[in-house]
Amino acid sequence: DYVALLPQSARQVDFVELFGGVGGVVKVRITRGRCPGGNFDLVTGWDLLNPIHAKAFANDVNKYKPKVIVMAPPCTYLTEFARIWGHKWVDFEKKVNDAKKLAKVCALAAHLQLDGGRHFIIENPCGSLLFLYEPILSLCSATSVFSTTFEQCAYGLMAPGGLDIEYMQKRTTMISNMHD
Repeated sequence: DYVALLPQSARQVDFVELFGGVGGVVKVRITRGRCPGGNFDLVTGWDLLNPIHAKAFANDVNKYKPKVIVMAPPCTYLTEFARIWGHKWVDFEKKVNDAKKLAKVCALAAHLQLDGGRHFIIENPCGSLLFLYEPILSLCSATSVFSTTFEQCAYGLMAPGGLDIEYMQKRTTMISNMHD
């Protein structure tokens, strides 16, 4: 129980990451004095395709009521590139089905936040099939939910080391209920 280790005064969880990789949002928010509630990702031991882990995540959301959940579900098998070349990849259909299952986890988390009067953000590349799956589509029909698309280079996305370009263009879509 990671929150139980926090000082009593810090038990209000400001945010959690779902599919946060190495936890970039957690690192940035800690430096700004926010109280993180964890990073639920394979790299931190959370396999959200495992029903036990998915249920434990939902239980933590219900218990700690984070102000914001930032979600960046895996997109490799949901992009335009995957639609063109995926048929050549090993286990492609299984991985697409796994991505759909993870989309349901995101939708559940978002609904828990909506029902509790709290916030969420779901990010994926522009054109991702994630935004066409039913649990996400129905989430987008909520009156308080909106989407926006932007170029990450406008916000400072840098190319990985070794490339001769400084800023990297990556068109990204977010859906959220955070209007301010």
